[in-house]
Amino acid sequence: MRSSKEKKVVVFLAAQQTVIQQVMIVVGLYLEYRKSNDGSSADRLFEILANFIVRTNAILDDMVKKIGWHEHDASEKRKGVYGALEKIPGLDMSQRLWIATKLVKNDLQIDMFFSLPDEARPEMVRLILAGSI
Repeated sequence: MRSSKEKKVVVFLAAQQTVIQQVMIVVGLYLEYRKSNDGSSADRLFEILANFIVRTNAILDDMVKKIGWHEHDASEKRKGVYGALEKIPGLDMSQRLWIATKLVKNDLQIDMFFSLPDEARPEMVRLILAGSI
């Protein structure tokens, strides 16, 4: 499983690749402009560059929002783990803290825990306490 930092690097590299592709398109269009070199081509080139900047900005904004939303969502789930564990009967504070610590270290386990119906969560907790998960 990738860490949050690794995920951000992957998204950054994807964004960088997208920008490089956009630059290649603009360079190709500029070379076309140089071949034709009439007055209307200059206007077209500036229009293309403006569109390039707008599209690239939109792509990067979207990627930043996705990263930010994922981090926010994961943070909210981590904050809710102890409260959800309080609803499970038979756990003392030490057990709740130990299980909460185990769960918050793994986004996939938190996702699974919160995707389970309330009646299945005690079984997952029992499996964690037994060392099966």
